[in-house]
Amino acid sequence: HFASLWTGGGAEIGFFDLGAEEARDAALSATGDFLAVGTAGGCWIWDVPQRRRLVCLPGVHVFKVEFGTAPAPPDFKNSMPVLKTIARDGARLWRVGRWEQPLGILGIEDDPLVVGAWSSKGDWVVVAGQSGALAVGRSNQRELVRGGTVSHSAVVRALRINPAGDAYVSAADDSRVRLWKVPAGGEP
Repeated sequence: HFASLWTGGGAEIGFFDLGAEEARDAALSATGDFLAVGTAGGCWIWDVPQRRRLVCLPGVHVFKVEFGTAPAPPDFKNSMPVLKTIARDGARLWRVGRWEQPLGILGIEDDPLVVGAWSSKGDWVVVAGQSGALAVGRSNQRELVRGGTVSHSAVVRALRINPAGDAYVSAADDSRVRLWKVPAGGEP
C-alpha cells in the first residue's frame, strides 16, 4: 500500500509507503510541504521535501482529509493553515506544523460518523452518524463548539456546504434531500 505524488503531466514525483495501511483519502498542503493520508489507523503526515513520515494523527477510519485555513486565535480575525480530518470517531481541526493535539473535535456520541464536510473557511463543520443524526460545530479558540443536532430517519450518504458557507445540503437513505440554513454569526 502506498501513496504517490504526480505532476500535471502524469509523471510520478514522490512515493510514500503506507505499510499495511490502505489509503482512504489524501491531500497535499498549499505549499506542497506536507502530504496527509487518511487510513483506518489514523492520518499519516509526511514531510514531502524530506520524503519522511512525521506522525500519525489519531482517528478511527479517517475518510476525509483536506488542507485549508481557519480563523486564528486569539481574535479570529486572521487565518492560519490547518488540516481538516473526518473519521468515524470525530471531525478534527489541526494546526499545520503543530501536530501535538487537535484544535477541536466534534462527534456524535455512540454513533460512528459516515460522512462530513468542512466549510471552505474552516470555521464550521457538519457531520453525520450511521443513525442519520447530523451535528454541526463551529471553530473556537481551543475546541469545536457544538451547535444544533438534527437528523434524517436513515443513514446520510452525502453532505455538501455551499461556497458562501451559510447553508448545507444532506442526502440520505430515507429518500430525502434536505437543505439547511446556517444563521449568520450564530450557531448552525
